[in-house]
Amino acid sequence: MSATKLSNPDPAPPLLSVRNLSVRFGEGSAVSDVSFDVARSATLGVVGESGSGKSVTSLAITRLFPKSAKVVIGGAIEFRGRNLISMPESDLRSIRGAGISYVFQDPLSALNPVRRCGDQVTEAIRIHEGRIDRDQVRERVEQLFERLGLPRSRGIFEKYPHELSGGMRQRVMIAMALACRPALLVADEPTTALDVIVQKQIVDLLREAVREFDTSLLFISHDLALVSSLADEIVVMRHGRVVEYGATEQVVRNPVDPYTQQLWKATPTLRAPLRPALATRRTDGRSSSKDLLKVSSVRHSFIWGNGGKIAPFALDDVSLSAREGETVCVVGESGSGKSTLARCVAGLIAPDNGSILFDGHELVGADAKVWRGVRRDIQMVFQDPYASLNPRMKVAELVAEGLLINGITSSKSELRRCATELLEMVGMKASHGDRYPHQFSGGQRQRIAIARALALRPKLLICDEPVTSLDVSVRAQIVQLLTDIQDREGLAYLFITHDIALARQIGDRVVVMNQGRVVEAGEATAVIDRPTQDYTKALRAAVPEMPLEFNRNNGAKATE
Repeated sequence: MSATKLSNPDPAPPLLSVRNLSVRFGEGSAVSDVSFDVARSATLGVVGESGSGKSVTSLAITRLFPKSAKVVIGGAIEFRGRNLISMPESDLRSIRGAGISYVFQDPLSALNPVRRCGDQVTEAIRIHEGRIDRDQVRERVEQLFERLGLPRSRGIFEKYPHELSGGMRQRVMIAMALACRPALLVADEPTTALDVIVQKQIVDLLREAVREFDTSLLFISHDLALVSSLADEIVVMRHGRVVEYGATEQVVRNPVDPYTQQLWKATPTLRAPLRPALATRRTDGRSSSKDLLKVSSVRHSFIWGNGGKIAPFALDDVSLSAREGETVCVVGESGSGKSTLARCVAGLIAPDNGSILFDGHELVGADAKVWRGVRRDIQMVFQDPYASLNPRMKVAELVAEGLLINGITSSKSELRRCATELLEMVGMKASHGDRYPHQFSGGQRQRIAIARALALRPKLLICDEPVTSLDVSVRAQIVQLLTDIQDREGLAYLFITHDIALARQIGDRVVVMNQGRVVEAGEATAVIDRPTQDYTKALRAAVPEMPLEFNRNNGAKATE
């Protein structure tokens, strides 16, 4: 049974009405008994984690499933009073693009790589409006580009998708979706792959498009804070069902379902209180005053092209330090140099010059003997555990591999005992050691990667975007796990992230990077709550915040 809507029903007939929708793929049910309405000129947000059925629901609206898929759709989907489920394919084709348009998560895969951007938008217009004068349609597309922040001076019409940044490609996708002035725009995770500042630009653009084009918006995301900043109403989905549905104010300020409360509590915000352990450590000086890691004036550049051209510095005069037991967060967008810095510290790439001191050892230009002694003390957790774990090795072998390679023990029983101990430390079971990485979820694989990194009892753990690809509730679990391990083992963390709210939550100090340079650094709350540099201010302003605060302790209405 669908969740009961919390808000009062709109007396005007909705533009889109979904009733008791079910979608089955073969024998499996992806969506069950889903109902909601999208009002005219309004925004409905659909929130859920991976596997919640939110994207399947959006595709079911116009039956955008592969022809080879064995899909059975039940219920009713009415658009302007017409049932789309029973509509002939020929009639439905005329609605796609002209009546209902889509903006997908990855514009690079959605756009044709061998056609110019302007031609692709022009094609969308010609399909639905027939033959139009070539100069007229070009002028129309150019004007649309300009309204979406793509000025003619950039020559976007003549460019191919690969020549544009991710944010510009998404603007082209939005232009294509709006070209025929659809009544409903479906945006399925349109900002997930974008940096936080670009994400804000795209959300602002969609908000303006709803107003300017008088379009309704169905906005799908895993980010409850982002959705709440944009939507008039919110649908929360889990395991293919609607668990909560109502006006944004009601869903955010007084969520009824425990899952909605869980999503909200797991969302890092700039207004959330610091966790007690971290707040205490900052005031009582529990972390050591000794620098475990000291990076000074490091530079690194990459050579590209057949001509051996040197690109601008990926790292340009970068300096930072990390003390024993301390978390230093390096924050920045894609291309800021933060991951390059992590790889230099880990010895995966060599800097051009500068100094990296670790526990008294100079690592820049160090020989193999020095690195043999240091490498055990510096371990790394990567963003994608599936790519960093050998798929042909069992989990117990993966976790204990470092012990074997470093000659700590070769006893099979001892290796298994250590693997079991490490797995249990990260919340896994001993029996999980007999399985392979593909048999686990993303969050479980990241726990395995953390266990593997801890095997050698390192002093410094470099975490390069370790939770970026995880759902919000799993992300919170991994962050809590890392916090617990640090409190217990006294590790130092160099934590790489693009999420400044997360950095505020877990970091003792923060280093903000932009285009290979450190633009601001200092104590976390000072830098993030009271930034002095424009770039840090822009990162902070781009964080999606719940517009209506919610009491995280029990979900009750907050006082104002």
